[in-house]
Amino acid sequence: MAATTASTATDIAIGIDLGTTNCCVAVFLNGRPEPVPNSTGSYITPSYVSFDDDVQPLVGQEAKDNLQTNTTGTVFAVKRIIGKRFDEEEVIINRARWPFTLVADEDGMAAIEIPQGCAEKTVWKPEEISAIVLKYLKKTAEEYTTRPVKRAVITVPANFKEEQRRMTFLAAKLAGLDVIGMINEPTAAAVAYGLQSTDDGSAADKTILVYDFGGGTLDVSIIKSVNRSSFEVKSTSGNMHLGGEDFDEKIMQHFVFEFEKDHGPGVGKSPSALALLRKQAELAKQSLSGVNRDRTTVAISALHDGKDFRTTLTRSTMEEVCADLFTGLLEPIQQALLGAEMTREDITHVVLVGGSSRIPRVRDIVQGFFPAHHIYKDIHPDQAIAIGAAVMAQNPGQVRIAEVTHAHLGTDVADGSLSVIIPQYSPIPHKVTKSYTTASHFQTSVAVRVYEGNDVRGDKNRLWKVVHLNGIEPDLMGVPKIDITYSYDVNGLLEVTVEEDGTENTVTATIQVK
Repeated sequence: MAATTASTATDIAIGIDLGTTNCCVAVFLNGRPEPVPNSTGSYITPSYVSFDDDVQPLVGQEAKDNLQTNTTGTVFAVKRIIGKRFDEEEVIINRARWPFTLVADEDGMAAIEIPQGCAEKTVWKPEEISAIVLKYLKKTAEEYTTRPVKRAVITVPANFKEEQRRMTFLAAKLAGLDVIGMINEPTAAAVAYGLQSTDDGSAADKTILVYDFGGGTLDVSIIKSVNRSSFEVKSTSGNMHLGGEDFDEKIMQHFVFEFEKDHGPGVGKSPSALALLRKQAELAKQSLSGVNRDRTTVAISALHDGKDFRTTLTRSTMEEVCADLFTGLLEPIQQALLGAEMTREDITHVVLVGGSSRIPRVRDIVQGFFPAHHIYKDIHPDQAIAIGAAVMAQNPGQVRIAEVTHAHLGTDVADGSLSVIIPQYSPIPHKVTKSYTTASHFQTSVAVRVYEGNDVRGDKNRLWKVVHLNGIEPDLMGVPKIDITYSYDVNGLLEVTVEEDGTENTVTATIQVK
């Protein structure tokens, strides 16, 4: 399948929404952005990779269909663990419920172990799995446009830590892509919304709250729209542990309970049976998210030990099973409003994107929080982010986005607390200098630990780098003045300068954080 455009050797830039559950790629053609269909004709590609018998890995829907028969060699949702250590909470949670095996790599980061003989190696890093998906999307766009693809704008969750962003950037490089931009998913959705919004004839002076509820994460951003090509991010918030896959897990466990109630235990320990139930849970959720659908039937022949499974799931039962998940839907909105120093009355437009925003109860909860607002649902929840990224890719200099830092940047001090240098929600670029002093008599060196995070304890945050300043003039504690400057630019470079005031003793380190 190919677009109706003349073939040319000139390369073309694409926008990619690299989602936890599904991906979408879009391109600017014939004067407008449009999603790119894959080989099956779908605009959505499941974020699945399946290794089997040391052949080329399967990607997308074909890999997802392979999950039941190749449960330990089929990998999905690696976005939830990319850039994370093996002992982090999100990794521990998913180690217990995913059918494939997670291990620690040589640096203690989370990695995936697949059975021997399925590929040229057994341990794969999440960014390597993401690179396989990105390479598939790159090829899909090339076949559709009949033009080479080298450049891309890739979107990431607004609450992604810098290590996660860096690993996503690396995944794109491994896929042969030159990343010309990496923007937050809600910001991309706001660009797409501004492009097609005609509700008042103008995109100027809007305060947009984007509620992006995808397969693996919930992101909320408050974005000021100056005009259709200029956006200022005021705050971001979210839940990195809540997405559509968590609903699938709850529904799947409900099916396990229903089956074992009639047939006894065992199905919960069968990887192939759980793969079938997981698939049916997702389909049931999607069915009950449709218009005027309040019940759906699930039927699986010979699910376990030759026994069939048949049940009816109502919307009310699904909402009861997932009740604890619904309770967390408003907290990111409240945190974003607090960070932007706004109230709900300051929001002029509310935009819902992400596949999980289709769930009726989700929409009801958001609408209930903004009773006086029209919730903008006309934008395509699965394609909007990629569309916005494609606009950015086509016009990188014409669409102006002022992003903010999503967490504090600072260093620890003598009592172990985090001294914030660049606060959360600071506009990017940003530069701050703060003065410190020595903590002991005749101290001749300091170690400035560069942290990212919002915990009051320094060592509870993510350590990026340690910058050492030696040769300080020995003096009584508190006398030497040490200036620390953090300068964070739009390209994701943090320059840290440590200087002994009144001398030429200085050291500078540059950290690539994106």
